[in-house]
Amino acid sequence: MRKETLCIFGSESFIAKNLIADIKINHLACDLMDINAIYNVIEKHKPTGIINCAARHGSAAIMAENHTKYFED
Repeated sequence: MRKETLCIFGSESFIAKNLIADIKINHLACDLMDINAIYNVIEKHKPTGIINCAARHGSAAIMAENHTKYFED
């Protein structure tokens, strides 16, 4: 039987820092805007569960100027 492994993307976020997981992936380890990079991480670690805590960050002024882009990303 395979061991349960949990992978968290966005491991530097406030929520992710407070979660326990076997694998924590931050923006330096994987470009979450690149689907192939995500697939490579999943293939490498073969987690049984994934939690995505990643989000695009910016100042309130920048997000207000381009709020749709932040939701899309």
